[in-house]
Amino acid sequence: MVIARLNDLFAGEFSGNDVLNYANTIADKVRENGAVMEQLKNSSPDQAMLGDLPTAIKMAVIDSMDIHGNLANQLLEDEHKTAAFGKILMELLIKGLAA
Repeated sequence: MVIARLNDLFAGEFSGNDVLNYANTIADKVRENGAVMEQLKNSSPDQAMLGDLPTAIKMAVIDSMDIHGNLANQLLEDEHKTAAFGKILMELLIKGLAA
């Protein structure tokens, strides 16, 4: 149900995992904001949307763009980093196959 709602929200050709992974990335960044998490614990969903959550989401989107852009640029500009990153990804993928 969450993937369907996310797919309805975004235009473009994205897999269900693309939008879900993006949402999880933004949620992880928002979780780093202790004040927002405290508001979520102590407020109704409607109240939370009137608090710091909307701004925290926007900041998480901006931070994520900056972070992912920086990481991508490093990989695209440095073949050694790309190779090392490839080995790490391979380990993650193989570990996922075994699970």
